[in-house]
Amino acid sequence: MYPAFARRVTALATLPVLAALLPAASAVAAPTAGAVEAEALALPAASGTTYADPTASGGRELFLWSPDSARGTVTTSVQAAALLVTARGDQCLGAPQAEVTVDGRVVGTLTVSAAGSWATYRVTGSWAAGSHSVAVRYVNDVRGASCDRNLHLDALSFEAAPGATPVAAPAPAAPTAVAPGSWTTRQTTGTSPVTDVTGAVWSPATGLSGGGQVPVWGGIAGSASEALYKSARQGATSWTVTVPAAARYAVDLLLSDATGAKPGDRVFDVTAADGNGAPVAIATGVDIVATARGWWAYHVTGVVPVTSGKLTLRFVARRGQTLVNALQVTTAGPLSGGGTAFTDEFEGAAGSAPAAVWGRRVGSGPWGGGELQAYTDSRTNSALDGNGRLVLTARKERWADQWGAQGYTSARLETKGRLTFTYGRVEARMQVPAGQGLWPAFWALGSDIDAVDWPRCGELDVMEYLGGQPTTVYGHLHGLGDAADKLGWRDQRVSDVGLGHDTGARLAEGMHTYAMDVTPNYVTFSVDGREYFTATRADMRSGQQWPVGKPYYLILNLAVGGDWGGAPDASTAFPASLVVDRVSISG
Repeated sequence: MYPAFARRVTALATLPVLAALLPAASAVAAPTAGAVEAEALALPAASGTTYADPTASGGRELFLWSPDSARGTVTTSVQAAALLVTARGDQCLGAPQAEVTVDGRVVGTLTVSAAGSWATYRVTGSWAAGSHSVAVRYVNDVRGASCDRNLHLDALSFEAAPGATPVAAPAPAAPTAVAPGSWTTRQTTGTSPVTDVTGAVWSPATGLSGGGQVPVWGGIAGSASEALYKSARQGATSWTVTVPAAARYAVDLLLSDATGAKPGDRVFDVTAADGNGAPVAIATGVDIVATARGWWAYHVTGVVPVTSGKLTLRFVARRGQTLVNALQVTTAGPLSGGGTAFTDEFEGAAGSAPAAVWGRRVGSGPWGGGELQAYTDSRTNSALDGNGRLVLTARKERWADQWGAQGYTSARLETKGRLTFTYGRVEARMQVPAGQGLWPAFWALGSDIDAVDWPRCGELDVMEYLGGQPTTVYGHLHGLGDAADKLGWRDQRVSDVGLGHDTGARLAEGMHTYAMDVTPNYVTFSVDGREYFTATRADMRSGQQWPVGKPYYLILNLAVGGDWGGAPDASTAFPASLVVDRVSISG
């Protein structure tokens, strides 16, 4: 799924100009170093957006089009005598003006005379070393018959007072030994170290037992770090690593099978143990060729509690001999974690709204390429059914607002501003609707989307389903892409890492559990407990953004149409419903 396209809101009346009442601002040649990028400021979505701009520092700018404030924190290590604002304007019946506030006090109004090119404006004052709350408010938006006045921001910074002495900043707190991603070991079955596309070094294994090296012929698909799969140990029985502390550890076992084996020739189980408890099953019936076509990179993943200082993976052959390539183990959090942090089983009276954690998006869109629905806050489009289920319903009916009209209504619920997660297992049990042109999804967007825009905020798609492909589920990651990726929103490259998995069952005929396990170095997608795709930092190209490691909020929606799956046809029945039995975040 893709986020809503930004909307332009225009104030037709010019607001009062405050320049005569406030300190004057003068243009200077260039901003000082250490500026805060304007796109990192928070801004109401109806007031502007960020987008790619090769003329701006960092290649991004903040574009304001209505009277509201972009807010953020700007820090200075010395006594400051001025705030510098780098900006440019779209002139229309005059130049845009910006009211600047620091720590709640209006300190100046800028008249942004620069048109088409950046200039830096200076607001004088006196501010102590430390962090300060800064707001820039566009105050005189106007649109004429043939032009449109707007304000563009690039960066903000403080200018040191003459003779000011830097104040040492406190040292950042060291991460705890068990924080997610605070410790990682990477090992290869080969005899020489391997450096992946991220620059991380995978050392020769020290605790790998059993079997011997086998040659790997040809290439390995599905990974930019192909060298990790070019060494293989056949017949391995166990792999032991020493860990630094009692904690939960995310295990990523890298596999491929370029030996010429056929499906069913090589089948084995993977268990994990720490010596203090019963082994934990990680994967059962691993058949690399049947699952990953042999020549493709494949992963077996899981999160394991370890209390003894040793983590041992055991490989038990069911048929043929085991085959492994490399192993990565990363801290996933303290032992006390791993429980359910959030769950919603949608208890409530029939026709009532779900819990307040779920907000609603409303509008005719556009919500993405070719979508045909408007989202509403009507109970006819989203409500509890009285039996512990949330029902999102798409209806064939006209809905219009100031932005346009659509021939269908539906619902989009999200936890933005209410609930986020960074790592853990995200899961939903639901029944998708049948019908060509229906596009239900359970997904997540980075909570910094208003500051950095999409796709830079990141997108994690737990489950997407196209009604025209009744047995297939999709799991994807999206972020800022590289030159090999397609252009998307605002002409930005968008990475698309994921897979469609044919379950062999018509998913609309019953409830199914869709899940995503998010750890610092991998994201694994599954349906009904069966893992079907893992995205890892090491498999992606070096120029693609790894979008994991920051807060995300959840989204449930039922779209109609779209360029990907196509429009409904005469066979599609309305109303059509996505039924959600449970949503949870754990670990």
